[in-house]
Amino acid sequence: MKILLTGMGGPAGICFAKALSLEKTNIDIIGVDGGEGKYGKELVSTFYQIPMANDPQFIDQLNKIIDKEKIDFIIPLVDEELPIISFNQKKIHCNVIVSPYKTIKYTTDKIKIYGKLEKYLPKRILPTNQLEFPIFVKPRIGRGAKDVHLIETKEDISQYDSNKYIYQEILSQPEITVDTLFDLNGNLIIAIPRIREVVEEAICVKGRIINNEEILQDINEISNIFKFVGPINFQFMKSKKEGYKLTEINARSSGGMGITVNSGVNIPYILINMLQNNIPIQNYNYQKQLSNIINGIFDNFPEIIHRQREKRLIINKKL
Repeated sequence: MKILLTGMGGPAGICFAKALSLEKTNIDIIGVDGGEGKYGKELVSTFYQIPMANDPQFIDQLNKIIDKEKIDFIIPLVDEELPIISFNQKKIHCNVIVSPYKTIKYTTDKIKIYGKLEKYLPKRILPTNQLEFPIFVKPRIGRGAKDVHLIETKEDISQYDSNKYIYQEILSQPEITVDTLFDLNGNLIIAIPRIREVVEEAICVKGRIINNEEILQDINEISNIFKFVGPINFQFMKSKKEGYKLTEINARSSGGMGITVNSGVNIPYILINMLQNNIPIQNYNYQKQLSNIINGIFDNFPEIIHRQREKRLIINKKL
């Protein structure tokens, strides 16, 4: 089997390829990235630099690589690529492991998603409301901690267009990521929650495995509203009044997934087994596995830790 991983310069791509390298498999990994793939290209057998997702040639260039390498499956691991690849799925010359476009158009829009999942999300603050500060502001379309702000005054909030940004209540620690895997029919196979114990440049490098029934129940309910396919990560933080609230759905595997893999649950390897056997893994008892690793503290992969620390040095030099 040949698989194509995108985003091989970023944490999600590196984690996915590294996880597969830990197991004996008969797969050949081809990697692509919009950059030079500095941190991840050593983990794949062949690497290609491709246009960014917003380039009109993006799908055509992917197909050229798919045809040349005789790819069986493509697994997109970059947020900006997800809507493009999902929307154009029928034009791609191999099988695609991605959630339906109906799902992606909600998970990538932090305002639109309130129309479906409001009860699970932080309280949204509208500009017409009587504002109580501080307020959390983040882009309507965005990822990670980019362009997020804590707003203290009415004067500050006027800088952020309410059509392009969303205003929310302040949530508190801990921040919990749940690494999940869904089969091709949208059935939840695995869900491993972990507290982000140490974070460097927005990526978790050390985490603690937990079992939180409230969060796991929310994910089960959300997966009955949206169909998810493949590895997905959910993020939660605590509300002062209403328990944990969903802060992000990234419809791809996470950059901190090395923590879950190091705990003993290798989601990429399980996915590959599922694809090779062409059947859902219905007998995988993740709750039993979870009970064996609760409160275990695990590091992310060394490649990720090195990348994040080098990135921090570069940022500090610029400052």
